[in-house]
Amino acid sequence: MTSKRRCQYRHAKIRFIQRAGMLPERADFEDMVKQIQTGKAKFVDRQSKRVTRWRVDYAGKDRLVVYDKNTKQIVTILEDDWVK
Repeated sequence: MTSKRRCQYRHAKIRFIQRAGMLPERADFEDMVKQIQTGKAKFVDRQSKRVTRWRVDYAGKDRLVVYDKNTKQIVTILEDDWVK
């Protein structure tokens, strides 16, 4: 059985390819998580008790990502116009 953490990682990788046209490495995801955890990312809003949206720097561009605090994982990347 595949863990939730692994499924989230795989999903986020696919969405980065589709929406940003880039294939991030695991270290890139770790860097984005570190930006969130250290306060370098900009908080956008809360979707639930465990899921939040943040703006992080990736490849020199501001990216909108969804973060799961329970798994400490980037869940997906969103298009800028998807946020109110």
